[in-house]
Amino acid sequence: MTNIKANTHGGKRSGSGRKKADITKETVVMRVDASLVPMVKTLKEQLKDGKPLDTLKGVTSNQDEIDQLKARNMELLLHRDKEHLKAVALQSKVNSLQADYRALMRDYESL
Repeated sequence: MTNIKANTHGGKRSGSGRKKADITKETVVMRVDASLVPMVKTLKEQLKDGKPLDTLKGVTSNQDEIDQLKARNMELLLHRDKEHLKAVALQSKVNSLQADYRALMRDYESL
């Protein structure tokens, strides 16, 4: 007494649904602050356009400020290195003078 009719509405159908892409990339879902969404979208578009990661600029609104800070940082590093070399040279002179003083003191005491 069970008359089961084949359901002809809905469900799986052969050939239905979205077709798979030829090239698939691994994706990850993550949460970001709402303020970062425009930057992430811009970065994604630039990557999609084939730009390599090391040449991506203009993603942040303060890129010019970042570039200026990097340049200033390099200037400060060079200045620090120059001052360090001066300090090393002065320390070498001090060591030399101390050695000369000790030698003179030995000569004086031997007289």
